[in-house]
Amino acid sequence: MTKHNGTEAIKHIAAGGLMLLGCTIQAASGAPAGWVESGDSASPTATKTFNGNKMQLQVSPWMPRKGSLKSWLANNAKKSPKGYRFYKSKLKIDESLPKGSYQVLRQVRGKDGKTALSLLSVCPGRNNTMRTIDSIGEKSVFVHRPAVNDLVKALTYYCSTGSQSPRTTTAANQQATGKISTAPISAPRLPDGFAGFRGVIYYGMQAGGMFGPTSMTIALFDDHTYTDDIATVFREGASVSKRKNPKDWGQWRKRGGKLELKDHNDKEFDKTRGDWIAVPGSKNQKLNGCFGRLVSSNGLGVGSATVGRASAWCFSPDGRFTHDATGFGSVSGAGVSGATSSSSPTVRGRYRIDGYAMHLVYDDGSDVQAGFAFLNDDRTHIAVNGKRFMGNK
Repeated sequence: MTKHNGTEAIKHIAAGGLMLLGCTIQAASGAPAGWVESGDSASPTATKTFNGNKMQLQVSPWMPRKGSLKSWLANNAKKSPKGYRFYKSKLKIDESLPKGSYQVLRQVRGKDGKTALSLLSVCPGRNNTMRTIDSIGEKSVFVHRPAVNDLVKALTYYCSTGSQSPRTTTAANQQATGKISTAPISAPRLPDGFAGFRGVIYYGMQAGGMFGPTSMTIALFDDHTYTDDIATVFREGASVSKRKNPKDWGQWRKRGGKLELKDHNDKEFDKTRGDWIAVPGSKNQKLNGCFGRLVSSNGLGVGSATVGRASAWCFSPDGRFTHDATGFGSVSGAGVSGATSSSSPTVRGRYRIDGYAMHLVYDDGSDVQAGFAFLNDDRTHIAVNGKRFMGNK
């Protein structure tokens, strides 16, 4: 394996592994082949060698979960793995699809002074539990396609095994026995003080990794605050979001009929480069069709890397939905090339849309409140928790 020189190249290449893995942590059918376990079965250490380079997984036992996984990871991102010393974080905390896991990529140093990459993952379990998996290896392992594929399988397994397995395992059991609830879904809830969704155009990083005009959906509140932390607001409330993620909040006002925003670190209000009112659904709105989202980015350094995610919501008029996601990544240059992809299992459930709110009841028993809006008058594009999904019409 040819080794890469240059911090930026390593950052982009490693990002491909991080974002790919983020889409695949779901229930597995068997233990990962070729991995050698040692230690306690409740918190094993697993190792496997690829082209002479060892990958090590340090798996924690299932433990009680307090607060959000993202907050936990933010507070523990600098925690050193066993036998290593934390050096620095390589990437921001990343949320996996479709439900609830988070990862952060760090750089660590062993007792011999050599640096390695550490992908720290935290997985949600049943009964308000969580588990961490620290994947540690040389930089070259994270760009080796067979190693990445095996790491995906190992993370999949350890995030769904043990006495406190994730809810996706419960879903499989319910579907196998036919015990899926058909009870009516209650009306979704709007957060206190919610005034509506707004689409805005601003200059920032586009989906393709270039800087330029792009759009986002924000939630406006009666007290003239706004946020793009829509998932937390609808799931836990505005006060929780403001406490956990204060940087995701700002202030809004109208001047001459135009929307002006002031970010959390801005001193003055600025006009947007364009804004529009997102369209609410009707009472007990029914949808018929699929809506997709593709996010990719390109990294340039010594060689190049492209990473991305594709996900889709499909709704039917009988009140059922499916949601699935795929991660993909490719890397080339400096003597290394390859591509890989992986798909998470499709999740299913029932939905109810009223206005700007959506109530989702998954077949595994998960109960989720989410934000919803149409992004155009033709109702061909929708926003789920502020993220744009495009219809096929």
